[in-house]
Amino acid sequence: MPARRESRGVCRAAFLVVASTLLVSACSLGGDDGEVQEAGGAGVPAAPPPAPEPEPDPELLRAAWATEVSAACAARNEQIEALARNLPAVVEQKGLAGAAAQFEPVDRRLLQRLRDAEPAPGDEERAQELAARLLAAGAARSQALGAQYLERDRRFYALMRRSAAARERAAAIATELGAQGCAVGPRGAYATVAGLAAVRWGDRASKLCRARDRTFARLRPTATARFEAATRLWLRQMRALRAPNRYAGRINRFLDQQAAAERALDAADVAFARNRPIVGEALVDKSNRLTSRSSELMYRVAFEIGFTSFCS
Repeated sequence: MPARRESRGVCRAAFLVVASTLLVSACSLGGDDGEVQEAGGAGVPAAPPPAPEPEPDPELLRAAWATEVSAACAARNEQIEALARNLPAVVEQKGLAGAAAQFEPVDRRLLQRLRDAEPAPGDEERAQELAARLLAAGAARSQALGAQYLERDRRFYALMRRSAAARERAAAIATELGAQGCAVGPRGAYATVAGLAAVRWGDRASKLCRARDRTFARLRPTATARFEAATRLWLRQMRALRAPNRYAGRINRFLDQQAAAERALDAADVAFARNRPIVGEALVDKSNRLTSRSSELMYRVAFEIGFTSFCS
């Protein structure tokens, strides 16, 4: 019996020795990586600090901005050109103010795209000025198209000069920054001062013609003097208009023919009053031929400008 208790004591001592050994080994292996690396252990080396990012190239940023902005200006020009192709017909349907209003959303979309584009460092003020000048040019053009026709259309021409000045300044800035698409404006017959002036003349001339015809419709066929008075008023109003340069020669010719027709009628009245019916009839025929010729020329000019229901 004593021998068995002794063997148990030996086993218990051996167990304690083994457990202590394992515990020490575990503690030795449980140190953090930093301690192992500092002690020269075989841990993974620490990663080097990240290299600083290179500074962006201003020229590349400017080129990217110029490409984006040029595309926006080109898209806007195409939209305006498409709208302007049918401008006389739109004016006949909606009037000058209604026709002008269709251009405003196009300019607003361009402005938003210009604001969204990020210019190169140092170009911010120039980019903002470009957007402001383009907006001013478009706004002045819309105001000019929609303005009321007064005093030989002086307000229209003044607004178009303002638009051209803003357009030229915008083109200079666009060229400086490389945005060549913004250095040119819309093209086409109705994108120019002359084209818009012709449409405005046609609109005003058509209204005067309709007013004359309404007066004629209220008169009795025998009211010769009142017919002549209404025609003379119409002629004075037409001559007060500023004829667009491209059509001025033909416009003045049809007005001259119409005036000659009125003089022939006056002479016919005198002939009839003096009991010279043959002379009077001949003068009436002459007046009718001149009136027909004048009206035909007037309509040809109006249809060439682009109107489809001129004077009706």
